[in-house]
Amino acid sequence: CDASNNWDTVMTTANNPLVLISTQTASVSASLSWTGLGTSYNTYFLDCNGIIPVTNSVVFGMQFGEGGTPTWKTASYKTSEFAFDDAAGNTGAAASASNTYLYLANGISTTANYSVSVKVWIHNIGSSTLYKSITGTVVYYDAGPRMTQGMVGGIYTGDTTAVTAIRVVMNSGSISSGQC
Repeated sequence: CDASNNWDTVMTTANNPLVLISTQTASVSASLSWTGLGTSYNTYFLDCNGIIPVTNSVVFGMQFGEGGTPTWKTASYKTSEFAFDDAAGNTGAAASASNTYLYLANGISTTANYSVSVKVWIHNIGSSTLYKSITGTVVYYDAGPRMTQGMVGGIYTGDTTAVTAIRVVMNSGSISSGQC
């Protein structure tokens, strides 16, 4: 943020290379999506805050879309996460292969004051020769409830076609509230 704590101003100033594409707000939404991305940028930054699911103990994930419609890719995602939680001494690594989305947060709570915060860099979006990948951080309460923070990385290996769309989804139910 800048001195005025106005993120939108920072995102759009001439001296900042980040350009705000759009902001999506959930209200019992099946997904939040950004389409028509094109190849103007090769790397995107996704900043989600206040994400709360309708269904308890679900996964918050991300998918890529290709083409003008778009066609959403629902296989060939691989994710790894290294997380710490507030239970004494709990740390761990988790990995998933050939899933229907990139895992961003796992087992999240529906409790109103708990939410997911995700900051993810999305790489190689416009490339037609490289797999698409993500790197980022996440903080959330799971259904335990335990506060969890972690690092997440993932890759889409289905093809190397340029991505024209991105969406975030729950593996079950909808996104009750939050903004990306």
